Amino acid sequence: MLDIVFSDAGVPTTGTLILPAFASDENVNRIKGVDEATGTVLARAAKAAGFRFGQGETCVVLAPGAAYDRGIRLGLGALDGDAAGIERAGVAAARALSTEKVGGADVHVGAGALAPSALGSVALGMVLASYGF
Repeated sequence: MLDIVFSDAGVPTTGTLILPAFASDENVNRIKGVDEATGTVLARAAKAAGFRFGQGETCVVLAPGAAYDRGIRLGLGALDGDAAGIERAGVAAARALSTEKVGGADVHVGAGALAPSALGSVALGMVLASYGF
């Protein structure tokens, strides 16, 4: 099971950092210290990949120059997206983690300016997608 931590207190020192944001969000890089810790690597990689924050779109950056192992940009789609759509974006994040073979490591979800309900929907999608039978 994923160990998911929500925080806007700064850059994690271990594990994976997921930065979710809506397509129209002006504050996609506003988790304290992320740009400074990575030298804007996450933002530049997303731009180079043509990342547009579409619902469920991911952009994975390995060893982004900070203490954590990888950064994942997660698109939540339109700002007026529904909870089910945001949950599907959480599923995409879990699949990206699975593809990257992230096991028991901490997964830090940058809270930033997201509403608690949106963060809850991201987490629900991630947890549901991580179940195995």
